[in-house]
Amino acid sequence: VICMDKTGTLTEGEMRVTAIESFPPGRDAEVARIAITMEAHSNHPIARAIVAHGKAKGLEPGELAAFQSLTGAGLRGTVDGQVTYVGRRELMEQGEFAGWVGQTPDAPLGFTEVWVLQAHLVGRILLQDTIRQGSRRVLEQLKADGVETIMLTGDRRAAGHVEHAQGGDERR
Repeated sequence: VICMDKTGTLTEGEMRVTAIESFPPGRDAEVARIAITMEAHSNHPIARAIVAHGKAKGLEPGELAAFQSLTGAGLRGTVDGQVTYVGRRELMEQGEFAGWVGQTPDAPLGFTEVWVLQAHLVGRILLQDTIRQGSRRVLEQLKADGVETIMLTGDRRAAGHVEHAQGGDERR
């Protein structure tokens, strides 16, 4: 059995923003601006992708205060005077926005989602990574040699499912 990390091993490790959504629709630019404000203080691959997307779109970050990293879950801070959360769906399902987040559709398979929440705003950013050239061939060879492969990821299960299914055991 061999275990491999997803990001940067099986994938390129360079996430890119593919969509920004607000619920209800129409406030996508606000969602992006808030996320950029929060993520500008992180070096995580997801943060880098969100900040790069914002710069490419000419968005300016807001005013950030009381920034706090919530290890493995997301970020909490005050953006333009409002308490703000940016992070995983699981983090958002625990607070006062749980009803809202629970009613939104799941992200498509193979996508990573980052939620953005403020008192009167709910949104998410969808990101995707590129499968590293050669990953499929390596996984196929390992399988042919009788080696079981397991993919490790800190991402949600669905984000890793498509990438792993293309060259490994879909059950994992």
